[in-house]
Amino acid sequence: MLDLAGKSRQRFRVNAPSVIRWFLVLPLTMAVHAFAAGPENEFASRVLVLANSRQPESVKLAEFYAEKRGIPKVNIIAMPMPESETISWRDFLDQIYNPLQRDLVRKSWIDATSSQSNDRLGRKKYAMMGHHIAYLVTCRGVPLRIANDVSMLNEEAGPKIGRALYKDEAAGEMTCLLRWDPGARLPFHMHPEIEQRSMHETYSEEGCTILAIYRKPNVFAKSAGF
Repeated sequence: MLDLAGKSRQRFRVNAPSVIRWFLVLPLTMAVHAFAAGPENEFASRVLVLANSRQPESVKLAEFYAEKRGIPKVNIIAMPMPESETISWRDFLDQIYNPLQRDLVRKSWIDATSSQSNDRLGRKKYAMMGHHIAYLVTCRGVPLRIANDVSMLNEEAGPKIGRALYKDEAAGEMTCLLRWDPGARLPFHMHPEIEQRSMHETYSEEGCTILAIYRKPNVFAKSAGF
């Protein structure tokens, strides 16, 4: 979000390659013009349409959309989901995320090998090799929001300095490797001497390793009061 009268506030996500990141999920209204209708379209056979099987109108809408866009009917995925627009993290994981991921792997939309373990949030772990999905379109009836749940946060997660490659304490300069745990978050901050008008936070859902180069130590919003 750009604030023309002052600083800009942005959020940046830093992730390792993800599994089935809800990044493929597009609202139906936004996906209408994503590709042209007709079986000749190269994307149509790789578009999936997600519907709530507990709502007949959701399934009918998925069928109508698939017909008009030349999407094979077999590409419609109708799953039983909560009928409310806002759901809990646990309902999302147990009734949507894990079942959908399992179905996509079983039907070879995602090339992956499953493991016997889950991550700390309860997501099934897979060794991912690739996928064959162009878009995953959600229809009306699929929940829209996930309610915040502080119990799901990893309070100890955060960027950790793995190795300092260069450091000049007098100048405040440092080059280092940062190891981010899953769920790590760096609160709103600014980089002195660089992007002075940009204030942002950085976070990683799945963890990663970053090569960080600092000219000066970060200035954090909470401590600096901006």
